[in-house]
Amino acid sequence: MKKLCLISAATMIVVAPAFAADESTLTIGMTLSQTGSLNVDSVAQQRGADMWRDELNAAGGIKAGNQRYKVRFVTYDDQSQGGRVQQLYTRLILQDKAQFLFSPYSSGLAATAAVISEQYGKLMLVMGGAEPKIFELSNKYLFQGISSADHYLSGAVEALRSRNPHARVALVYSDDPFSKAVALATRDQARDVAHVVEEVVIGDVARPEQTDAGFVEPALHKLPHHGRGLARRNEDENPIRGSIAHALQERCEIRIEQRHPQC
Repeated sequence: MKKLCLISAATMIVVAPAFAADESTLTIGMTLSQTGSLNVDSVAQQRGADMWRDELNAAGGIKAGNQRYKVRFVTYDDQSQGGRVQQLYTRLILQDKAQFLFSPYSSGLAATAAVISEQYGKLMLVMGGAEPKIFELSNKYLFQGISSADHYLSGAVEALRSRNPHARVALVYSDDPFSKAVALATRDQARDVAHVVEEVVIGDVARPEQTDAGFVEPALHKLPHHGRGLARRNEDENPIRGSIAHALQERCEIRIEQRHPQC
């Protein structure tokens, strides 16, 4: 899998076509989900990109050869829809003359954008799409800036190996491609160092039609108690169940807070 840091990508500007703004400006195009189901995570990703741009420009820009280049963004709202992604990335390349691209948030939208970046030979940095399948399609211009989904929790598994090799592990994950990619890879890695006691798949909390105030508790009821083998805060409370409930509640609040206040 290819990875590319931002500075390395920027050095390629010496062979890029004429800049859209001026010869000392590097234009990076991207879409973000200002609306739609991916809004919360996409806006958070964009804030990180904005912070990088602002700090970089304040420090004088990217140095390539004997020249420095400031960075400007051109962005559009993809509305969390794949159809708009291809349309907008084509516009970014042909009309806005973006030299480089940042991917939209999510593996699905990043894969859709990659069709256009490959077609026009534009380097695209993937910041919010970690499913391995994106990088198994012989793409030549796609680079990953984050860990792939199948290695998201590899560090946690290694920590478990060194600290508690006889631990019992329960996996609770959503029924969506990304969550399953993370969970199934973690399960296989954890089996080498721990005992996987249970897997619980819940509806995707990003999809409102599968979410209600009671979705946490049914999932937790599927987890075995294992009698006295599990430490308890008291006879009625299992710390593993409590931790999972807290994590699921947090995710629910973040992802669908406005649409489902009862969560």
